[in-house]
Amino acid sequence: MTTKRIAVANSKGGVGKSTISLELAAGLRKRGYKTLLVDCDAQGSLSAGASLDIEDDNLKTIKDILDGDNPENVIYHDTPFGDIIANNLKMFNAEQVYSSQIGSNKKIKKTLNKLEKDYDYIILDCAPAFSFTTISAFIAADTIIVPQLASMFSLISMRQLKVMIDLIKEDENPSLDILGIILSKWNPRTRFSKDLLTVLDEVSKEMDTSVFDTKIRTAIAIEESITSHQSIYDYAPDSKITQDFTAFVDEVLARLKERDDRKEKGDNN
Repeated sequence: MTTKRIAVANSKGGVGKSTISLELAAGLRKRGYKTLLVDCDAQGSLSAGASLDIEDDNLKTIKDILDGDNPENVIYHDTPFGDIIANNLKMFNAEQVYSSQIGSNKKIKKTLNKLEKDYDYIILDCAPAFSFTTISAFIAADTIIVPQLASMFSLISMRQLKVMIDLIKEDENPSLDILGIILSKWNPRTRFSKDLLTVLDEVSKEMDTSVFDTKIRTAIAIEESITSHQSIYDYAPDSKITQDFTAFVDEVLARLKERDDRKEKGDNN
């Protein structure tokens, strides 16, 4: 099996990127896959959610890799969500330095190339801005999952994201695509949510992708599980929100297989 690299991204904050990254990794791990999470956001929400102390000055982070440290020394193993390369506020001041260095935006890709033999899935949680690490993640990734709130305002950010993806495809990573759009904090009982789906279907066509059939509903159990540093599968195994994430992981695996099949047929034509 070829390692799959999935970036989870949206240019708007607060759409559930870190939660979806954590639970996707945990769900894949439950199925026996070896997973690596890469925190590409200096806010460190993913790292904190995985029970790491992001205020610890001695915390090993993605910055250490960019500074030349061996990635094996930076990975934190066996968190509740799997292995992770952490991030914290040290990257804020460093972003401008790295972005001015020729070729530095390919360091994350080169690092993941070295680690591929150890993992089936690598999930990159991106910052809600087109920062150095987000661009680096897009260069390194095979495909992108876009979390989306049930909000008309957040649709604007999706079009901005498409512009950035097209630039990366043109200049650095021609095979990059969008695996799908996942709706989070979903309330199916509202008329607005149903109307939004119609609009979102049109936007997804513009982005050459589609909306996942699965919707991640609003549930307090998500916040509680992250606070307790447990995956939703362990915290509330019989809950409806766990059913949502289980269905989402199933759909991600199915779409990745379809993606591989299309590429294989394309290569044979």
